[in-house]
This record gives sequence, structure tokens and C-alpha cells, in this order.
Amino acid sequence: MLPPLRAIPTFSDADYRAALARWETRTKPSGSLGRLESLAAQLAGIQACPLPDAREKRVLIFAADHGVAWAHPEISAYPATVTGQMLQNFKSGGAAVCVLAGQTGATLAVADVGVGERNATRDFSREVAMSDEDLMHAWAAGTDAAASLLPADVLALGEMGIGNTASASALLCLLTGASADETVGRGTGVDDTGLRAKRDLVAEAIALHAPNVTDTWGALRAVGGKEIVALCAAMIGAAHERCAVVVDGFIVTVAALAAVRLAPGLKPYLIFAHRGAEHAHERALSALDAIPLLELGLRLGEGSGAVLALPLIEASARLLGEMAGFADAGVDTGRESRVH
Repeated sequence: MLPPLRAIPTFSDADYRAALARWETRTKPSGSLGRLESLAAQLAGIQACPLPDAREKRVLIFAADHGVAWAHPEISAYPATVTGQMLQNFKSGGAAVCVLAGQTGATLAVADVGVGERNATRDFSREVAMSDEDLMHAWAAGTDAAASLLPADVLALGEMGIGNTASASALLCLLTGASADETVGRGTGVDDTGLRAKRDLVAEAIALHAPNVTDTWGALRAVGGKEIVALCAAMIGAAHERCAVVVDGFIVTVAALAAVRLAPGLKPYLIFAHRGAEHAHERALSALDAIPLLELGLRLGEGSGAVLALPLIEASARLLGEMAGFADAGVDTGRESRVH
């Protein structure tokens, strides 16, 4: 039995075009606000409103442990116990994403969807990471966590889970046919020995699972993490409510790829925050034909890049709605003079 997929409303091309047309009447040269113009138009299409809003901002972090990290500590620069410790750090307001969310005025929530060794996925280098029941439970947790923060204009998503770059790398392999060499990076900063061990482990996992994986659900079950499954569910749940989804770094981007494979109508609801430093983030972005807003060399995760993008997203909507038009401001458009 597979989790139910919530229906995603059709992206409004009419409102997207109306927003682009409105930009041409604002007091500025045509196209001079660059990506901010297409960003506001995307929000218009998402919200089915020619004058979109982005003031109601939410941040949702999913945390879960990975059996592969408990069984193979050499693949991470940090012990698996750090997931639980960081969960407490989020709750006490001490993490980077907490500071950034406070700065941007966004409401932050953290969801434990499998923290602790007993709640972790299985070691996917030896067996499937999740049972059908595990996958269903993680999906429901993601759906419920997103629903608790909606309605909203924008939902920024992040994750925490020692070992989840290995999981995301393996998932990217199964979704795209890439090799472990092409998808595995240093994650939290493993040394060369750890990197080799991580690549070998992911390669073993792909050799084990690829012959039996026939679809995206199978890939998630074989090598995914509970937080990755929850992210997929949250994205689809947010889109169901016409809420824009801001995608963070490598892990969230791979989750987005899986979610789009499950629900293609999700794609226009996704705003890709940044291109990070992790080895295969660019590959995951390319698989989605995604152009991110920022490039800051980030590899922290936990939604930090997504939250950094929130002020740009809000600015785009406010500029579209609040800038004066040429006629209202008594400003010459200058269009006739361009022929001389």
C-alpha cells in the first residue's frame, strides 16, 4: 500500500502572465529587476493571484536518524548521536536556522520523524532502509507537519540527520542512473578516507538495490531517509494549499526530485534557494532544470539557505504590488525615445 498523494491545483499561467505584464508598467526599465520579476510572477501563478503575497513565511525542519550512519560511523565527520543533540539545539533556538528565521520574521517548526538509533532507518548497504509501514508513517508525519503550519504564503524546508547525504546520494543514483562517484561528496566534512568509505558504501547499496527498484517509491523505500520521505510529503501538501515551497540544499533538492517524479504538477511550486558546495547538488538541480537564487558555498543544511532566500522572495512580491506605475507616478516611459 502506497501513501495517498494530495491533489495539486494547476499552476495559473494566466496570473503568471498578468504579473509579468504588470512589471512592464512599473517605474523601471523593462526587465531591470532581473530574477525578482520572474520570481514574483511564479508566486502569482502559485497563488492564482496577479498580486501575490509572501509575508506569511514558515520554516519546517525534519530530523531523523539513519541506520547506515549508526552502522558505519566512518562515513560522517560527526557521530550519529549529533542528530538528537541538534534537535534539542533547534528547539532551544541555538542553531543557525533559528537565528535566520528570527531575522526574517518566519515561524520555525521542527519535526522529529525518526531520531534515535531505535527509530532510525535500517542500514541500506545491507537491506532496504524502510518497510512499507515505515514509509507510510514518515509520509503521514510530513503531511501533518506541513498542514500544521498552513495556510501560509511560503514554506521553507530543511533537514537534519547524520548520514543523510549518503542517503540522498544513493537516492540520486537510483533516480538518475548516476554512479556513486558522481553523487557522493564530503557531507559534513569527512576526510579522504571517510569519503572513499562513503562512496564504496553507496556503490554497494546501489548494486544491491538497483535490480529491484522499479519506481520512485521503491527508491525511497530502499535507500531513503524518513526525513526525506517527510520532505516529499510536505512539499506536495504545501502545493495542495497553493503555498510556495522553498527548497534548501542537496538533501532537500534530491527530495524535491523524488517528489516531482511522484507528482509532476509540483514542479512550478518549487523555488530553489541556492546552489551549495556539496558534490552532487548541481547534478540534482540539473535533473530538475532548476536555477537557484543564491550561490554562497553553503553546505550546512537545516534549511539555512532556504531561509536566506526568504527576504528576496518577499521583496519580489512587495515590489510587484507596491511600486508605482508610470502613469500613476507621472514618469515618462521613454519608449518612444528609444527609436532615436
